[in-house]
Amino acid sequence: MTRRKTNRKKLLSGIIALLIIGIAGILGTNQEILNTVSNMGEQANSQNEQKVDFVAQDDLLVDFIDVGQADSILIRNQDKTMLIDAGTNEAGETVINYLKNLGITNIDYLIGTHPHEDHIGGLDDVINHFDIEQIYMPKIQTTTKTFEDVLEAIENKNLTVTSPHKGDTIELGEAWRNIYDRTNIR
Repeated sequence: MTRRKTNRKKLLSGIIALLIIGIAGILGTNQEILNTVSNMGEQANSQNEQKVDFVAQDDLLVDFIDVGQADSILIRNQDKTMLIDAGTNEAGETVINYLKNLGITNIDYLIGTHPHEDHIGGLDDVINHFDIEQIYMPKIQTTTKTFEDVLEAIENKNLTVTSPHKGDTIELGEAWRNIYDRTNIR
């Protein structure tokens, strides 16, 4: 195996591990994991002046959508798509335009990691503009306008929300992801 392929595999493995740790942390394992992932990201950003927009390995593409101080990650594999969070309310249009520029019309899995505005703010816009196959959100509710907007968009399109449970898996083309249930709300 060439050195370049080895480096690409190491980079991809590291990014996938960070995504899984990040999803597990956000969906409820431990605040310490979130702090570690956040610190790793800050260190990487300070060491690299060039911004990474996506990482590709064969058919797997991971896009970190620039939504400012918020989160939105698009994962694509073969003809399947997964959007994890959609930034703030103001970022909804940014996410929609990003997806449309890629030619995306359908999202197989839409995941709202938790009902904070910087994660689910743009979800209602995404739901209103795209065909959504399945929505995953933890069983956490709030009375914020942002959360209510997301629920209204889900209801208007006659969609249902699946709450993930520990050990659930989602197949994204040939890529598998574990989703963990939020068991320790802080």
